Amino acid sequence: MVLFQTRRSSVCLLSEEDHVRSLVELEILFQQEGPKSFRLFRSESGGVRIHPLTMRQFALKITEFRTLLVAWYRNEGRRLPWRETVDPYQILVSELMLQQTQVTTVLGYYHRWLAQFPTLATLAAANEQEVLRAWQGLGYYNRARNLHRCARQLVETGAGKLPENVTDLARLPGIGRYTAGAIVSFAFNKPAPILDANVTRVLARLINLQASVESVAGRRILWEIAEILVKDGGRKTR
Repeated sequence: MVLFQTRRSSVCLLSEEDHVRSLVELEILFQQEGPKSFRLFRSESGGVRIHPLTMRQFALKITEFRTLLVAWYRNEGRRLPWRETVDPYQILVSELMLQQTQVTTVLGYYHRWLAQFPTLATLAAANEQEVLRAWQGLGYYNRARNLHRCARQLVETGAGKLPENVTDLARLPGIGRYTAGAIVSFAFNKPAPILDANVTRVLARLINLQASVESVAGRRILWEIAEILVKDGGRKTR
């Protein structure tokens, strides 16, 4: 096993014969001399297994990959209203509406919702029946109740605005790890990992993930990769 230091982490290049018992934080893409490279992944039992990746999958350095991905997005990404704002409340509304609901359906509801409840304070002041009527047709009404509870909690505690970090956001009703990361990234322009269906597909293909993306082990690996990718990722492009 060869160990060397990058600016922020230790990187291990392993041969097939190496046996290890802990997960070393690795750069997601790196070049290794020889026909194959190996990556450590934590197994469901908590141990570590070696996962082979071909050199072709390491052909792009991480910065080059980011450049290509951002260029593709600028050419192909759809223009959507929640991508045109950095208002944390508006981004929260869009993220909760988009859970289990198609973009085309959300568009009309999003504009009507913000016309009726333009701020956290106006939403907090509404009664539950008003909130549910505005949500009617989107389904999964617990999303609306959580959004209402979130607004009330923030107003009643005196904060009056959404926190700027994942930890505090994730303590609010209806905000999970992905939604917290999306708000931090999109509203506050801070690096935070997110893992939705699209990111899952890209990362799973990028690392040739062998575990199911729905499994506990698969999700844990993908979240670890997402965290590594944003550490030196700089500013986001929406």
